[in-house]
Amino acid sequence: MAHSGSIDKISLLQSRIEQAIRVCELYFGQDLPQKQIAQRLAMSTASVCRLLRYARQEGLVKFTISPPLNRGDISDLERDLEEFGIHKIIVAGKTVNSVAEATARYFEDSNSSGSTVVLDGGWTVSCFVDSLTPGMFERMTLVPICADPPSYAVAAQDSVSRLALKYPEKVTCAKQPHLSSKLLAPLHKKIQRRARHANFIVLGVGPWEKGFTAYEFAKCLGLQPRSLHASYPSVVGLCGYCPLDSEGSLIRIRELENKMPRALTFLDIQRMSKSSCCQVVIAAASERKIAVLLAAIKARLCNTLIVDEALGSALVKTIRRS
Repeated sequence: MAHSGSIDKISLLQSRIEQAIRVCELYFGQDLPQKQIAQRLAMSTASVCRLLRYARQEGLVKFTISPPLNRGDISDLERDLEEFGIHKIIVAGKTVNSVAEATARYFEDSNSSGSTVVLDGGWTVSCFVDSLTPGMFERMTLVPICADPPSYAVAAQDSVSRLALKYPEKVTCAKQPHLSSKLLAPLHKKIQRRARHANFIVLGVGPWEKGFTAYEFAKCLGLQPRSLHASYPSVVGLCGYCPLDSEGSLIRIRELENKMPRALTFLDIQRMSKSSCCQVVIAAASERKIAVLLAAIKARLCNTLIVDEALGSALVKTIRRS
């Protein structure tokens, strides 16, 4: 009986640790409020609060305090990244929501009615859509960057559909078929022509690591992320659904290309980033994205960068070391 009791205690402890880690991932990693976490995990808000306190006490989460970047740091960074075609850098707060808000305000200041907008998939882009002010524009054309699975929670198509609800006046929302075939090819080409005339593109970056959008979405395509990772070990992450190595070179993953009709290719994004007629924004938060962000910068996949303080600081340190 004593032996059984010890096993039960160990099991309960393990369960509590797992719960605390999951709560921390949602609270600190995804910036969700405690009430929303409680609803998602079917527990009380008080339980979420206790698990966060437990995680801090047990060292499951650790904090570092970093001073914010000053204007001089940002100016130096802008100067250093000019050679990669980046003309504007915005460092916004400490969370995904801060970056999303800054991207939304930049979009509203830079955009106009009648424009064509292309959206990437991912959590940050989804939060950007949520942060936009309804009804500011009309006669817009909205295009998902690729036909990712409709069942995927933060798919590009899903973000485009929600953006259309923000601007209901005479909006054209391109719905790209997920399947590829000769019959659908004319429709895909029509959508590609629209996307290639975009005025504004919002991209995310995702490390090729478990728990991040870029890695997890492969499951929704019926693929095994772990197998893909083993088959393409040089991939550090994705930007605009383009797999990149650390030097910013495109890695062609045939398994993905065969299942994801694209509105914009790697070369399209590069070309449009060089155009004065198109704002190509990478919006990203978390210093864990530094490797793939550097790869996207080297690949010249954006002309505007909006990041949180942690990622901005990591970028400054990396540039100074090089």
